[in-house]
Amino acid sequence: MSQQGTGKVTVTGRMDAMEELRQPTLVRRDPEAHKGACGHLLVVGGSLGLSGAPRMAAMGAITAGSGLVSVVVPEPVREEVAAESPALMVQGLPSTALGTLAWSGLRPALRGLQGATAAVVGPGAGRHPGTEALLRYLVAEVPVPMVCDADALNAWARQAGPAPEAPRVFTPHPGESARLLGCTVPEVQGDREEAARALQRRLGGVVVLKGAGTLVTDGDVVLRSPTGNPGLAVGGSGDVLAGLIGGLMAQGLAALEAACAGVWIHGRAADSLRLSTGERAMEPTRLIDELTQTMADLESEAPPDVI
Repeated sequence: MSQQGTGKVTVTGRMDAMEELRQPTLVRRDPEAHKGACGHLLVVGGSLGLSGAPRMAAMGAITAGSGLVSVVVPEPVREEVAAESPALMVQGLPSTALGTLAWSGLRPALRGLQGATAAVVGPGAGRHPGTEALLRYLVAEVPVPMVCDADALNAWARQAGPAPEAPRVFTPHPGESARLLGCTVPEVQGDREEAARALQRRLGGVVVLKGAGTLVTDGDVVLRSPTGNPGLAVGGSGDVLAGLIGGLMAQGLAALEAACAGVWIHGRAADSLRLSTGERAMEPTRLIDELTQTMADLESEAPPDVI
């Protein structure tokens, strides 16, 4: 695949349908690169009791190499999220009585998106009607490349109109997939390829059907990840994946490329981490730490004359 944008990141080699995802190539950065040339990701989400989700997504994006990461959350959880890392730029928006993003926060959210090269929308956002309306508007109307995760999936499922033309990556797990398709989890798991295709027809864009042997499809190809293990079955790991994909999109990767690279890298980090934690003790913050080494390993394999 050819290089996209200015983020100095690419994935080589388009795969045929039903092949496994291939190891991505992360192109080395230009020695004169600066933060403005490496993408700006905006994370939209969070609510009372669920502040960890946007925090995990934001840290996944930083690990992916996004030059700037901003987070907009309801004001009641702003301090919690800001305490995650001094590298995050965090803004508190108006909140509903339940501590979720209020519809009145749409305008400042849109202002934040104007300066972003990609977004992750939905982690920990909650299911308040006003919040769902805000998420639905962002997914449908904002031209910025976007990862739609968690509660953004539920909000978009209520949208009657066509899929947006802007790049979108939807990241449902089997439970969310069953709700979106109006079937059962065993039915999703019984034919994951058809479920992934059905989700793509339902949602549009690129779909990442998470679970054992995560599948990625844009409607033309269905690609299965050879990386990952049951240790990823823990709250927060999906938020890290959403941020990782979003961070790669922010640097210029197309939606399918970013989804394929993010899934492969996320799974490889989990496979490496399993050697020290096993599967039961795997924890998302440890996964983020392991992603640092996984990214370094991939960078070291890039040809020295390619920047």
